[in-house]
Amino acid sequence: MLDKGCRLWHTGGMQDVTPIRILERDNNRRGDLFGRLMADLFVALGYEQPRLNIHKSGRELDLLADHRLEPRRAIAECKATTEPIGGDDLNKFVGARDVEHEDKRPLTGYFISLAGFRETAVEQEKQRRTKIITLAGPDVVSELVEGRILIAKDRVTELAGRCCAGLGHLVLDPNVELLAHERGWIWAVYYTQGKARTHFALIHSDGTPLARAICDQVIAADRDCGGVLHTLTCLNPMPASGSDSDPRVAEALVAYGQYIANECGYIQLDGLPADSDVGSRRLRLENLFVPLHLDVTTAEKEKKKERQPVGAVLAEHPRLALLAAPGGGKSTLSKRLAVAYADPARRGQIADNLPQREWLPLFFRCRELRGLSRGSFAELIDALSQREPVRQHAAIFRAYVDRALLAGRVLMLVDGLDEISDLGDRAAFVCTLRTALQAYPGIAIVVTSREAGFRHVAAHLASICTHATLSPFNPDDIRRLSVSWHREVVGDTEKVRADAEELAATIARNDRIQRLAVNPLLLTTLLLVKRWVGSLPTKRAVLYGKAVEVLLMTWNTEGHEPIAEEEALPQLCYVASAMMLNGVQKISRPRLAGLLQEARDAMPTELGYVKGTVDQFIHRVEDRSSLLMMTGHDVEDGRLVEFFEFRHLTFQEFLTARAMVEGWHRGRKESDTLVS
Repeated sequence: MLDKGCRLWHTGGMQDVTPIRILERDNNRRGDLFGRLMADLFVALGYEQPRLNIHKSGRELDLLADHRLEPRRAIAECKATTEPIGGDDLNKFVGARDVEHEDKRPLTGYFISLAGFRETAVEQEKQRRTKIITLAGPDVVSELVEGRILIAKDRVTELAGRCCAGLGHLVLDPNVELLAHERGWIWAVYYTQGKARTHFALIHSDGTPLARAICDQVIAADRDCGGVLHTLTCLNPMPASGSDSDPRVAEALVAYGQYIANECGYIQLDGLPADSDVGSRRLRLENLFVPLHLDVTTAEKEKKKERQPVGAVLAEHPRLALLAAPGGGKSTLSKRLAVAYADPARRGQIADNLPQREWLPLFFRCRELRGLSRGSFAELIDALSQREPVRQHAAIFRAYVDRALLAGRVLMLVDGLDEISDLGDRAAFVCTLRTALQAYPGIAIVVTSREAGFRHVAAHLASICTHATLSPFNPDDIRRLSVSWHREVVGDTEKVRADAEELAATIARNDRIQRLAVNPLLLTTLLLVKRWVGSLPTKRAVLYGKAVEVLLMTWNTEGHEPIAEEEALPQLCYVASAMMLNGVQKISRPRLAGLLQEARDAMPTELGYVKGTVDQFIHRVEDRSSLLMMTGHDVEDGRLVEFFEFRHLTFQEFLTARAMVEGWHRGRKESDTLVS
């Protein structure tokens, strides 16, 4: 698979010879780096994180991968030899491919040779009936660029040019190198004087010029492999002067702590009646936060550990991809972690036993990234340093962040990955995260996302993040949130506490009601119903009806106008019943829009005067009530489209029953009875 030499040449056009070099002398580590390169290649090609070096009876496969979107697999032979590959090697691989028939999915064979293929092998492959895909070095780089694992060469040279601003006597060498280093994939851009290379700049795969300390590591690795970088002048900017003991650093961190407190230190009580002053209050996060638990799936045989405290999980797995349905508490947990590590005094105010680490929390809310989703990691940090009130200390704060990254004293908090709506932007942003985690192997990260929105970029993070989901609330969680909520909304008295305890016990005793209290959002809905009605209805039909009414009329009053029940219910019932009769819990946006239009056409009496378009209604129902929610993207009819689900299956069932009672369903006839 891998020759002992460090230099792996691949050839483009006559004027564009781009070598890939693996900067590692140890055989095992060099093999690991080459394996990482191949894994990145297949992720870029649309496959899940591949398995490497699979031993089978009488043969060994270099790589095996399942496609993310299509029902097919790939196997690959991967060569990093110094000489081009001949026809005999291709024939051997074709034989291995032909015996690989463990399931009925189509199988694609790839032969990757960074050194390219002999002319005879190329001609031989043209004549083959069942072809394999051959990729030489230039093809590998092109696919990595296309898959957003690497930024394009023209962009690299542009960024490198900024490093030599003011040095007008330097001439750009058109031949760049791609360096494989333990810190990730690095472009080396060279400059000449008198046709001799004299200077260079190192640009990380996401477009970030390397920090000088990392440059020194790359130069040392290059020297160990017989390279000449140490004889040239590095153009990467020197680090800003300063140290953690500088009193200006303390001022910058206080300002950043204020920013985090303003962004993350409060919870807004949505859903209260519009005339209540409580609904507009920002409450301290610690007053309402219930310590959460996680179900963790480890890479080891995909073993699952259920209901682990967040603190224990983070201590053991400091790189987490945290997945949950809307309302599960993902964003609130991100806020809790940000505040806890920005202000150690607040960390001890909640008994969740977070690791006692001196992490600097870097908090990114994905729905606010906009153009930055395709930016480099350096641009993300720069944008963070321009937030108020950090802006006045931007240079000092930025230099401190650089030192913290190199020392592994950073916890990155990435909230709502699925809220980057453009799939290309989301994939590019995830590649930037992956690059940062490779460049700074000591840092921690917690990425939150809806599960469906994470699926199509999961391969980029699968090898470096542990997957976890939020555990459902148990009776103790229900009691804690119920008591805290009543204390803040109703009042902090002994009677209020006793009433809250009794309500929690009532919810926990009734299995059917407890199903509506499995996460903070659903439990809060029940608490709102109790406050709205005065008591928790014991009849399920009444309880669910009031819950739907609360969501449509009182939820999120600050951000959106209430939705008229007589307008929303017939449409939602029509959709729910159609989904139930089709036996599905999720529906694509095109099919949802089609059902809503069908409902309007089929029920002119109920819906003849509905205001707004179908698309506007979908947005209003999701944004205003979260009763019908976008849960992610999936493939339908060859396209990647949004999919929606009802907040809970119970609501879908209730709305279906209501549809049958009222006649708000497909194919209704005046002669229909409930029995028919």
